Amino acid sequence: MAPERVSLNGSFKRPEDEEAARERVMKQFETIGTQILNRTGSSNAHHQDPIANVLNDREKRALAAQLLGQAYVTAHNFIVANKDAIERIAEAVVEKREVYGDDLLELLDDANLVKPEIDVRDEAVWPKL
Repeated sequence: MAPERVSLNGSFKRPEDEEAARERVMKQFETIGTQILNRTGSSNAHHQDPIANVLNDREKRALAAQLLGQAYVTAHNFIVANKDAIERIAEAVVEKREVYGDDLLELLDDANLVKPEIDVRDEAVWPKL
């Protein structure tokens, strides 16, 4: 499992330029993901923790950070694009105190949430950390 390949919409004349831009984007994802990973605390050395073992490997940690960063950027843009609908969902959950099953599915369907188009070349899509 790895981060999804970033689409830059073929806006570069040379493949080398596009690849360099893609590497910069992945580095930005990694930076965000690393900040999140650093907040998770450290593992106790006396316990066998498979996640800690993965994160102690430099290459695997970089991939995990890129994946986490990409997910964070996607979630951030999803919330921005659906702010009003998400607020309505939150208000309904607070009002009912508990929502599950078909009621939850109906609430989500009625919200008409949209998938945002994310152009990673646009600085506005990157969350301020």
